[in-house]
Amino acid sequence: MAQQEIPASPSYRYTYYNHLRGIDLTCDVTQVPYNRAADILNVTPDTATSNPRKRVGWRKLYAFGETETFLGSRHLKDWGIDIIVTNRAVYWHSAAEKKWTEDTVHRLIENQNNVDSGVCFVGFDGDRDYRLNVYQKRYILYKNGSEITYEEITDGYIPMTIISRNPDGTDGYAYEAVNAFTPRRMICFLSTTTAKDFYFYPEADRENHVVVEVTEVEVRNSSTGEWEAIAFTTKVTGEYVTAYSAADKSIASTYQRVEGFTLSAAHAPVVAGQDNVRAKIVEFSPDTDDRGICYGYYSPIVEGIMTNNVCARYGTASMDREFYVAGNGKIYYTDPDNYDYLPDNNYLQIEVDAPIVGFHRKNTFLVAITQDSAEFTIFMISGRTGSITHSVYNEQGVRESSSEEFTYFIAQTAIAGTGAVSAKAFGTLVDDTLFLGRHGIYGITSNNLTSETVIANRSELINPKLEEESGLENATCAIWNGMYLLAVNDHMYILDSHVTHKNIGISWGYECYYWDNVPATNMLSYEGDLFFGDHTGNWCRLNTDIHNSTAFEDDGQLDEHGNVEGGQPIHALYALRLDSDNYPQYLKTLNKRGTSIELMQLPYSGVRLSYSKDGDEPIFVNELTLKNEFVWNLVDFENFHFDGASHVRTFYPRKKIKKYKYLQFIFESDTLDQNFGLCGVTKTYFIGNFAKR
Repeated sequence: MAQQEIPASPSYRYTYYNHLRGIDLTCDVTQVPYNRAADILNVTPDTATSNPRKRVGWRKLYAFGETETFLGSRHLKDWGIDIIVTNRAVYWHSAAEKKWTEDTVHRLIENQNNVDSGVCFVGFDGDRDYRLNVYQKRYILYKNGSEITYEEITDGYIPMTIISRNPDGTDGYAYEAVNAFTPRRMICFLSTTTAKDFYFYPEADRENHVVVEVTEVEVRNSSTGEWEAIAFTTKVTGEYVTAYSAADKSIASTYQRVEGFTLSAAHAPVVAGQDNVRAKIVEFSPDTDDRGICYGYYSPIVEGIMTNNVCARYGTASMDREFYVAGNGKIYYTDPDNYDYLPDNNYLQIEVDAPIVGFHRKNTFLVAITQDSAEFTIFMISGRTGSITHSVYNEQGVRESSSEEFTYFIAQTAIAGTGAVSAKAFGTLVDDTLFLGRHGIYGITSNNLTSETVIANRSELINPKLEEESGLENATCAIWNGMYLLAVNDHMYILDSHVTHKNIGISWGYECYYWDNVPATNMLSYEGDLFFGDHTGNWCRLNTDIHNSTAFEDDGQLDEHGNVEGGQPIHALYALRLDSDNYPQYLKTLNKRGTSIELMQLPYSGVRLSYSKDGDEPIFVNELTLKNEFVWNLVDFENFHFDGASHVRTFYPRKKIKKYKYLQFIFESDTLDQNFGLCGVTKTYFIGNFAKR
């Protein structure tokens, strides 16, 4: 009798997908690392474990109006308010006020000139009032109790341009530079016992100076030495000049030129050698435009600043200066702690063939970044200290030498080639200074070997998708929960600072995620919340404050019970690699038993599992559902159960797949009010025959 042979049991093999992270588009779908996604949508890293989980939805808070475009927003923590700037007006809303209604959203500054330009949030000044530039004007905001008021800044600090001038306009010393913010200035005279007539400039040079008004004359009080106003008569000439009478170059007027003033009596110096007469004047620049009109109250420097809307606080010992881009590679900066004084000789000239897009701060440097250029695109600005010696009079009228320290700034070229695209996409993630370029999101860093400044692409894993976006110059960003969020064309690109990876070469990058259906054109993030304005004038927020299943709805609104209603389901997707199990030459069989799916133990959670065999259309396998919510009007009794477990929940699909060369696990969730989170997958299979094709 022949002996029957019992075939050997198949030798099982295992593939593990764990420590799951973001997407990787840098390689073929069959070569994606085991812990990354080949495709991803509307998934975010869990804050505790960094495992992928479905993002929360968003809802509308307030409709500003379809004609309003969001230009910028800022949260003022010291005042507890949000400032929102549109093309129509500046609004403020108390952050403590959760309702957004006509009664809680306050219209502050009207855009009367219909200027559709950017906004520059300058910051608080010394007495805790807030400054911003918008609609090509300068404003200062005041907090009065629970109300916010404002004032337009139409003037600036009046500099003392000349001291110790003789009454006939000769001699004297240059003291302070002209203020670009105002044509007003002050000239100080060293008078005599007989002088009554005073001239601002020497006779031979008067035609080169366009003085049009004397606003005040003061003399030193002979008893106290204090300055006090005095009556005077203006010394006008027979010449007239046409100049602009408004800062926006809209109106031209005719002004009579002035050469000095006359006092009714002479005023001898109170202290010998000390200035004792001074005059505040309005002096226009002698330069004219192509129409032959003097600039007058209009300043080309200020117009460049308001047009570019690129500013930053920076200094040496403290952030005590404001830096502004005025165009053509010029960067102006104010005097320390005097933001209304912009000396017209306080500037850096950077030789560039592309406009400066924005500022960043990196270590002790202020970094200026231009658009793409064959020349240098990144410049490192730093402060230097020097000293100057000049003569002054002491109380006895004796001239003495005095040494005074001053700070100046220099700009050094750093990097050529890659520049910035969007002025609204500058963000600092932890301590990494990021900006958006044509080929991804870059960080400014230093070479470990040479210590030279370099840039590194931080979004390498998702760049193939990001580079396909149009209109990158309109992209905007926010820093939220340790992540850099970039919004463009209703899409969101996310860099997660909690997990980094090694790039090709010596640099590193972030894990990357991708969302859709988030129509953000401007974003505001603080205290773990994310707000944004959309294309149709609605102010919205992520549902991070909703703690029930309705948090997972897009484009909804809050009802009286604190639930989101009327929203759309979020389509979330996480697809593993199309995996050959390192044996592409063999046919494999997925065993019916031994394959497990580990889901995060989350409320209102569920996911649809599909398999793709050899890249074919996905085959639905199972609906994996967790439901442990106990809110009566939201309970799904078919899926309701009691379970106190806080660890992962393991599911066994029990689906056999025969003769595959490649197999892909695809997880999807597009059910309304459904969450899901994925911890890991264990695959059990055995190897069969060689594949024939």
